Amino acid sequence: MSRILCCLGLCFSMLFTLRAEDRLAFVGVALDLETRQADRKLQEFLVAKAGVSFAPEELEYEEVIKRLSQAKPSDTPFLARATPYVLVAAELLGADLEVLGTYVSSATGRTTYRSYFVVNRKQFPTPPDLATVYGRLRERRARFVYHSPFSTSSFFLPSLYFREQKLFHMPENTESLWALDAVRIAENSSSRLVDLVASGEADIAAVWDGTRAKAEKAGKAAAVHFVPLPALLPNDLLVCSRNLDP
Repeated sequence: MSRILCCLGLCFSMLFTLRAEDRLAFVGVALDLETRQADRKLQEFLVAKAGVSFAPEELEYEEVIKRLSQAKPSDTPFLARATPYVLVAAELLGADLEVLGTYVSSATGRTTYRSYFVVNRKQFPTPPDLATVYGRLRERRARFVYHSPFSTSSFFLPSLYFREQKLFHMPENTESLWALDAVRIAENSSSRLVDLVASGEADIAAVWDGTRAKAEKAGKAAAVHFVPLPALLPNDLLVCSRNLDP
């Protein structure tokens, strides 16, 4: 009897281990309701196709970076939808990840996207190029708004452009540098950035293709211009911890 109980205990232990491994954490950057719904659809697809279940974790940009970079090899494996900047930051902090793929955007039909400066049409009656926008930013102190310092399109890429053009968030101009005001808004929404520029409460912001498409569909593009930045970016990536079973 004791031998049978030991065998049963071993079987239950193995069964529990398999179930624990099959239930993966799904980590997503929680931006808005639309993004959360898309993550749930992705999870439902993977449940049906891969036969696993998920424990969703909807986190802010900063928390996703911590979650990915602080995971240990002994922890339960996870899947994550990571924005490009979040992935790079997490890997720089030591995250050991495997990239599984990316998606084809419904807004662009591609696996890449662009970042766009958003400027008010009253300030630019005709569609400006980057050089025209840059010239206006140097003429007077501008108010640049963003929703997260970890947003690839709304903060990271425009920050690189500002640095190249010697524009910095600082009290005043110097002999070789120009000042602007960089203000983080309370809402974690890139659509809100478009609204602020359209209303004249901000001079400039930056958004991605998805936000641009949403603004155009809602008729908001009549008040603003979208000026593309030159770099192409990969769409969000599906990654997993490297200790996930193949």
